[in-house]
Amino acid sequence: MEARVSRLEGAHDGIKQSQSILVMAVMGLAGLFFALAGIMVTLQIFTYGHIDRVEAKVDALPALISEEFRAMRAEMSAQTAAIAGAITAAKAPAQPLPAPRPESRKP
Repeated sequence: MEARVSRLEGAHDGIKQSQSILVMAVMGLAGLFFALAGIMVTLQIFTYGHIDRVEAKVDALPALISEEFRAMRAEMSAQTAAIAGAITAAKAPAQPLPAPRPESRKP
């Protein structure tokens, strides 16, 4: 009977020890979780101002893009007018050169 009791006590001690290891592991993981959550919250707080600045820049993009497109259209219109003028000038009949004036000789 003594042997059975000692075996039972040994098994009970092993279970108690494995239970304490399991509790420490769970507490360690919980601590790690809370530490990571704290870091994430801290980063979110510090980047919140940065997000607002980025949002303001993104909101300003449509006006900048519209202005850039307006400038591009004006430049393309000027280039098209210049090309059309050059084509029209090239298709025009050649103007005859004026006759040279006779030089007058002085005595």
